[in-house]
Amino acid sequence: MIPLKDYRHTKESLLHLLKQSCTQANSHTAAELAEWCWLFWSRWRADEDDLFQQTDELTIDIVMEIAEKWVSQEGAHAAHDVQFSKKQLAKWLERLGEH
Repeated sequence: MIPLKDYRHTKESLLHLLKQSCTQANSHTAAELAEWCWLFWSRWRADEDDLFQQTDELTIDIVMEIAEKWVSQEGAHAAHDVQFSKKQLAKWLERLGEH
């Protein structure tokens, strides 16, 4: 498996990671996914790699929703407190156009 830090910050990567999380075929935790999204959002906001222009609004909205879980749970127990239900993962995938 590709380490989470090596995934590019793109809609395609987000889709792949959400699908992996949905099928539980991943090597990352929900907290790590939320942290990856937080980094994506931070880089988008700073327009690194032209992310501000290249990322559609719906994708960044979902990235922000996921990242908020990391920000709200950051601390000693963050890795244990961040969780996504299959229903929530499926909703994000559906909103991104994947069923």
